[in-house]
Amino acid sequence: MKYIKTYENIDNEPKVDDYVLCEEETKDENVKEYVKTHIGQILIIEDLLKTMYNYKVFYKNSNKYFGNNGNCRSMERNEIIHWSKNKEDLLPYLTANKYNL
Repeated sequence: MKYIKTYENIDNEPKVDDYVLCEEETKDENVKEYVKTHIGQILIIEDLLKTMYNYKVFYKNSNKYFGNNGNCRSMERNEIIHWSKNKEDLLPYLTANKYNL
């Protein structure tokens, strides 16, 4: 029952190794579009007191979009739209965004 999985998440915060869909607040439209249309994975959760960005999100094959930053982006909690332990759970959200549903 795929539709129930969303409600099985009791924790209200993403964890390390969760897959995420983000909407980054940046001026670079190419980066913004890439992050919005690709699934990332949380590598590190940093202490919020040290930095404003407390989630390090890894994206595969993103070097040409992110430049010298490698394959990781720093995200705030409010930039993470959806998250799940399973990558397949986020695919319907990507499809909905693709077709503007």
